Amino acid sequence: MLEEIGDNRGQDEFLEALDTFLLSKVDRDCAINTKEWLNQVRKPRSMTVKKFMQRVKQIKSLFSVMPLPEEGAGEEERIDSFTEAVLRNILKKASPRAWRDTQEKSNIRFDSIRFGVGPSPVLREIAQHRRTQC
Repeated sequence: MLEEIGDNRGQDEFLEALDTFLLSKVDRDCAINTKEWLNQVRKPRSMTVKKFMQRVKQIKSLFSVMPLPEEGAGEEERIDSFTEAVLRNILKKASPRAWRDTQEKSNIRFDSIRFGVGPSPVLREIAQHRRTQC
């Protein structure tokens, strides 16, 4: 693949090569399947809540580079990532029932914001470039 890319290429060529690589290794359904999986995932007993949310947020940051759902689709058709409200709901559903019951009785809500993990600088730059191309 590197031979095909060559020298003196710009950001657009890089993104095209990235998309070609991703499509050769990742199914187009990846974003949809990941969203469905995250909506039903359970927190492993061996993992702390903080580590679990950090991992969920890390996965969330990958949506901007996952392949588009259909060939020829535009950036506006990219599968959206989760909002903070949806992340809170994922954490709530992934937690043991006893925790949810206790939080409801105590009128406490799950807070995913304090488990801060953002996209890597490279992923952030790629996502920003794609948004400006629309």
